[in-house]
Amino acid sequence: MSLPPIINGDHSKINLSTRDVFIECTATDWTKANIAVKLIVQAFSLYSSTPGQIEQVEVTQGDGKVTITPDISERPVSCDLDFMNIAAGISVDRETAIETLRKMGLHHTPDTELSFQVPFFRTDILHQCDVAEDLAIGYGYHNIKEAYPPIVSVGKGQPINNISDIVREELAHCGYNECLNFALCSFSD
Repeated sequence: MSLPPIINGDHSKINLSTRDVFIECTATDWTKANIAVKLIVQAFSLYSSTPGQIEQVEVTQGDGKVTITPDISERPVSCDLDFMNIAAGISVDRETAIETLRKMGLHHTPDTELSFQVPFFRTDILHQCDVAEDLAIGYGYHNIKEAYPPIVSVGKGQPINNISDIVREELAHCGYNECLNFALCSFSD
């Protein structure tokens, strides 16, 4: 990302009288470039004369494909309340979940059991697991009651890892340096 021209920096400097900002992003990964553009556009749009105003541009790619960018459309994500309650470690009803997630910026789709519209700049939400995390944050971690897991186990190291640790430590005491790489690994079916 850049703010050209660098040579004539004073000419293109962003200040209080700046009216238009063109954001250009060049990358080798289309998905990551889109994420970067969406986040920067959202941040800049909060300070525009009309907060949230974003102008999209039409990009013609080398193969002739035309794309409108940035894509500021909301995307749907469907959720299961039981799953989210278990994942978040809470027990809330449907209405409380909808209200809590509304505060987190997710809008409930009317006439659906539990489907939400995710704003374009929330690139961190990919699955209902992410929505469950937002539910836990909105509910308040301090409100979640501590509980032991429903399984009983005692944590301990794997025997092969314990032996590796002993060998590693002994070799280090002998003056050897450790180099951990894939050069000696065999990648076979």
